[in-house]
Amino acid sequence: MTLVKWTPITRKPAFNIFDDINRMINYMARDFQTDVDTSWYPAMDIHETKDSYDITMDLPGMDKKDIDISVAEGVLRITGERKTEKKSKDEDSIVNEISYGKFSRTLRLSEDVDEDNISANFKNGVLTLKVKKVEPVKPPVKQIAIK
Repeated sequence: MTLVKWTPITRKPAFNIFDDINRMINYMARDFQTDVDTSWYPAMDIHETKDSYDITMDLPGMDKKDIDISVAEGVLRITGERKTEKKSKDEDSIVNEISYGKFSRTLRLSEDVDEDNISANFKNGVLTLKVKKVEPVKPPVKQIAIK
């Protein structure tokens, strides 16, 4: 019997057939979506600093009245809806790449977060949240005497 050393491929292949098929199906499905609300997921960045978690979300073409932010039981939920503009009957679309409809992003917050100290700002289509941290409560250390 011959032993052969196995080495896994660590590089990402140049193309992934599953990504290509998924992209093709999504492209074809756009032709059939007329007045149906579709889900989309806006891009989000989360950065941790010493004092807070900074969350940035791209929401181009939206107004702040169309965005809802809530916190309950350690879960931060950001929901909203980007509405499409109605086209005239004599206008045909050539390319439709902008996603419209409702979205919902949910984040489970860590225990070092102060749920009462979250601020939000919306400017130029970018939502910015600052989630302040609190010092975690450490249980007291009890000394045990040796007899």
